[in-house]
Amino acid sequence: MITIIAGLLLQAAVAQDQPIANTAVKDPMTDQETVAAVSRNATGSLLYVGCDVKSQSMFVRFQPGPRSRVYIHRGDVVQHRFDDDPPLNGMWETDDVSADINDAEQVAAFASRMLSAGRFLVRVHQGNGRQVDASFQIFGETPSVRDAIAKAVNACSASKEAALLAKVVPTTAASLAIPQ
Repeated sequence: MITIIAGLLLQAAVAQDQPIANTAVKDPMTDQETVAAVSRNATGSLLYVGCDVKSQSMFVRFQPGPRSRVYIHRGDVVQHRFDDDPPLNGMWETDDVSADINDAEQVAAFASRMLSAGRFLVRVHQGNGRQVDASFQIFGETPSVRDAIAKAVNACSASKEAALLAKVVPTTAASLAIPQ
């Protein structure tokens, strides 16, 4: 499902960071719908906060792009940081395609921090001792970013993450409300 989102987004890839935007994809075989706030960097790498509408679960995903020279393998260690915050470890689960954050509290904290961030950096520590970085311009304080995240959160309004996001940043959560 997420591969479909990535494929659709990569078709329009250009060689510069793209502002966060929304995408909604419905898998034609399973009817599974995903709504996500997506950021694409100059290498085509993707960072998204998404909602699996059917299961009402939110996730964060980093997926390296075709020009990123970043490869993720099961078991790789992933760190991230926003702006000048200290790096965070241990939140990401990896497979052979992407790194994901699936814990509800961590997704809510990530989404709330994204709302005020200017820059996001992710570092993949590969099993061979090599480390590779990817960075994204977030522009978190702009209305378009708030709207994109709000649409993903609202698609999962019954999720634990949406409830946690309202507790983490009550003033922001109120501003995220989008009439349905």
